[in-house]
Amino acid sequence: MVPGLPHIPFARAEAARQAGDLRWILAHEARITMGPTYELGVLELIVEQDPEHKLEGSAEFAQRVQARCDQQEPGR
Repeated sequence: MVPGLPHIPFARAEAARQAGDLRWILAHEARITMGPTYELGVLELIVEQDPEHKLEGSAEFAQRVQARCDQQEPGR
């Protein structure tokens, strides 16, 4: 989450994931609380929708997820 920006309800984010709206998800990912299942779904979308850049896109997304986890668990 980004301080100062409103949280996006999970139902809205899940609807975007199920619709395959990767562009929307990536544009708003800082405002979505993602769990492991949701994150795996986003990785699947990256692989499906951007096969040319799937390794780079997946790695970049995974790094952002890790950074969020590190912020949530200081001292880890």
